[in-house]
Amino acid sequence: APNAPTLPAFPSFADKAADFLISWTHNPVDTTAQTAFEVQFSTNGGSSWTGTGKVTSTTSSRTVAANTYAADVAVTVRVRAWGQATTGGADGTGASAWSTTRTVTFKTRPVATILTPAD
Repeated sequence: APNAPTLPAFPSFADKAADFLISWTHNPVDTTAQTAFEVQFSTNGGSSWTGTGKVTSTTSSRTVAANTYAADVAVTVRVRAWGQATTGGADGTGASAWSTTRTVTFKTRPVATILTPAD
C-alpha cells in the first residue's frame, strides 16, 4: 500500500461562492501510480466524517462545488489513496493511511459599494 498522501496547506479562508480545489500528492512505496482515492470532510473538527467513498481514478484532486458549505463553516479534510496493492495497508484493502488533516473556513466574499465620487 502507498504511504499517506501529502495534502498541502489550505488557505485560512475560501469564497463559499466559488469552487474549491483540493489536490494532493500520491506517495507510492513501490513506484505504482494512484488507482483510487477517498476524500473525507468534517464540519465538527473530525468528530464525524462524510466522504466520497472509494473513487477509482488516477486524478489527485477533488473539487468542492461552490455553495456546498454555508458561510463561516470550517471544513476539515483528509484523503487516502490506493496504488496497485489490493491487500495490506491501513485497513487491509491496500489503502494508504489518511493524510494529515487540513482545514479551511468558507466565507461570503464582502461587497463594497462606492457612493462617491459619483460618475
